[in-house]
Amino acid sequence: MKKITRIFALALALVMAFALQAPVNAAEKAAVPVMDREMEATTMMTDVTNQNFAPYYKSNKEITYQVAVPSDVTGVQVILYNYKGKKVSTQNALSASYGTVIRYVRFKIAKNQTYTVKVRTYLSVNGTTIYGKLSKARAFTTLTNIKLKYKYNYRTGKKNYTVVMPKAKNAKGIKNFTVYISKDRSKGYKKVKTAKPGKNVKISKFKGKAIKTRQIYYIKIVPNLKCKVKSDVIYQY
Repeated sequence: MKKITRIFALALALVMAFALQAPVNAAEKAAVPVMDREMEATTMMTDVTNQNFAPYYKSNKEITYQVAVPSDVTGVQVILYNYKGKKVSTQNALSASYGTVIRYVRFKIAKNQTYTVKVRTYLSVNGTTIYGKLSKARAFTTLTNIKLKYKYNYRTGKKNYTVVMPKAKNAKGIKNFTVYISKDRSKGYKKVKTAKPGKNVKISKFKGKAIKTRQIYYIKIVPNLKCKVKSDVIYQY
């Protein structure tokens, strides 16, 4: 009789343990589909491209980007990288409930560098943040040492320009430069030469003819980057 009582007590304990455990497991199982639905919803958020942001203002010490932020996300994350591809800084641009909004983010920068910028949307749900796809990069340079020299020969009546390129150590992330010349600031540029950092470019002709003494010419220097992204910053004289 004593043995039967012990068996009954053990069976009762197992039943109670199962009864206590069952609601917990049920609650956990019920929570899984809810999280799955939240995660599924985040995958439907709008992704942004490199057309959703652009440089707005640049000085020698900082740059400001304007960002179009869609309303179906928490915000857009803007990431600044150096010429080696290392993340330098991150800024968040928050969304608005009434539609796409333009926000502005600012980064501190150093001179004579190359930077790239990428963006991605993010959505925060119950303390969890989900990120969208990274956009393709935009890029810019911060050169302060490109110089244009002008020379006029009074004896021959001829003139020429010399573009003084920065040395490689002061042109980080730049493969080479392409120099153009035109008579119009906004159009009609003709390629003069492509030169590596440290190699100066002399300009004495335009369209095969000697540069005229009384004609105004415009010089444009385009940095070609090692990261193979077109620079948003060019240098014009």
